[in-house]
Amino acid sequence: VGEAPGISPHRNTYITDPTHSELDMLFLFNHVDIDCENGTKWNPVPLKLTELKRVMAEQQQAVADAGWASLFFNNHDQPRALSRWGSEASEEMRVRSAKAIAMLLHMHRGTPYVYQGEEIGMTNAHFTRLEQYRDLEALNMFKQRVEEAHIQSAESMMDALAKRGRDNSRTPMQWNASKYAGFMPFNVTSQNNAEPWISVNPNYVDINAAEQMEDSDSVYAFYKYLIALRHSEPIVSAGSWNLVDADDECVYAFVRELKSDCEKQDDSAETAAESAANSAKSNAESTERMLVMINMTDSTVPIPTQSAQLLQNRASNAFVGRDVMVTTYDVNHALTSLKNGTLAPWEGIAVTLQ
Repeated sequence: VGEAPGISPHRNTYITDPTHSELDMLFLFNHVDIDCENGTKWNPVPLKLTELKRVMAEQQQAVADAGWASLFFNNHDQPRALSRWGSEASEEMRVRSAKAIAMLLHMHRGTPYVYQGEEIGMTNAHFTRLEQYRDLEALNMFKQRVEEAHIQSAESMMDALAKRGRDNSRTPMQWNASKYAGFMPFNVTSQNNAEPWISVNPNYVDINAAEQMEDSDSVYAFYKYLIALRHSEPIVSAGSWNLVDADDECVYAFVRELKSDCEKQDDSAETAAESAANSAKSNAESTERMLVMINMTDSTVPIPTQSAQLLQNRASNAFVGRDVMVTTYDVNHALTSLKNGTLAPWEGIAVTLQ
């Protein structure tokens, strides 16, 4: 796997094509630079969902026939995607949006990468003082932009660091609710306890791995389910990918499709006519199709036009539980949403189109 800033999706196709024996995957970065004004991370702007769709579609389409995609939103150089594109308006919204962002990424075609803490819904550090930062980029940029060049106010730069600083993803992993989040040992009777190199996010008391390991509705459990789907559902791991409702600013939707040859049934007692019919049937292709829709907002929104049409054109628009492959809520809630033609805040639904 190669880290490849500046490499285009088209170039990625060539490099990751197995016939060229170069690399299995590349990390492309154009999708994590879309919420920056004037090309600088220190002028962050709200996410424009249509722009994320456009860039992700370029990456997906480039490897439709050759090559392969790496899928990531988080790494050691990026702020937490949950704080960046999700919601921390409440604990419920944090969990809902963590699941929605995970579903959006993992239901794409490619190999998803999970960065430490992402699987439990860790957030940005929310530092408020410059001395809390350890990253030299943050310290140097504050000095250069605020104190030397005077192109940004201290307040604006601190806000930018809180939103885009790399230390947001570098706070210690939150294992449990003990001192330092279980990242390192702590002896209450000792005077010589070491401390982490950077502050632990204070929300570790509520957001930690131990709290989620046995919770079947946790962010952690949802990540496990998404990963399992890649092993159990070929349409998730190998199906084609096509964007729908590209102009909708609230819902990210796409169709996954998988074609496979039907196997001929062996029946020595069949008639000649039956044999011919079965032979023709065996040479035909069966197509599995799935619509994935994710509401990326804190509000209830209508299912957008193209997605609604796909659902309406389905052979049977009477949905049952087995039609829902994955949802960020629960199956009954998803069925109600499909019936009503709406998606609840941060609701994601993957539903078969057969």
